[in-house]
Amino acid sequence: MSLLTAEDQEWMLKTNSQYMEMIKVVMNLATASLVLPLFFVKNFVAQKDGQSPSQSFHWQAYSSWISLLLSLLFGLIFCWASAKYVKVVS
Repeated sequence: MSLLTAEDQEWMLKTNSQYMEMIKVVMNLATASLVLPLFFVKNFVAQKDGQSPSQSFHWQAYSSWISLLLSLLFGLIFCWASAKYVKVVS
């Protein structure tokens, strides 16, 4: 016996799908943000002879990459939890 009405279930599922769309956008932006700095440093920053592109980055770049990786991880956890939530509500 379900305690939720059909309208409540529909509203919850619609809200969940909107959250999923938002998380997909955030994950796409985080993934692009991980790659773009490497591209820009490799192509637009003047490198000294024998210097690798990784030597152009400071600790702030590495900490931002850690934050972006964490946002991807939490996005994946949210997607997993959302799938479980949809299964319970349905």
